Amino acid sequence: MWSALYTGLAALVTADTGSGGLFETSGANKVVGTYQTQAPQGTSLPYIVITRVSDNTISTFANDKARTVVVQFDVWTAMDAGTADGDDIIERARTVFSRVAPTVSGFTCSAGRVVSQRGPDLQDEGVRHAMDVEYTLTKD
Repeated sequence: MWSALYTGLAALVTADTGSGGLFETSGANKVVGTYQTQAPQGTSLPYIVITRVSDNTISTFANDKARTVVVQFDVWTAMDAGTADGDDIIERARTVFSRVAPTVSGFTCSAGRVVSQRGPDLQDEGVRHAMDVEYTLTKD
């Protein structure tokens, strides 16, 4: 189930191909990709890491028909880019993830609701901006 949600969220990023999009078709992509939980060592910046931060029982709906899941999106940019690139990417991601519901096989999913946003944080790997987004999944 988490894998299906991640796939749906990653698809939203790559579908954002319009002007100023995260994967703009003119080749001016804001990010090089999305990764689940952690990017591989040496991945080019900027990128988005998607991590589930709540509801460890996401795969076991049992008697519950709906679950609320909070997902963290970390946008990583290069140190030499300053914070402006990360600010721009996190705002675009905020728009994408709160405007469109991801497709999740076997479930109906709400559009996201941003519950918190943090950063920029300077890390060894680069500059990190983060936001937590809440989704409600209802079993079909």
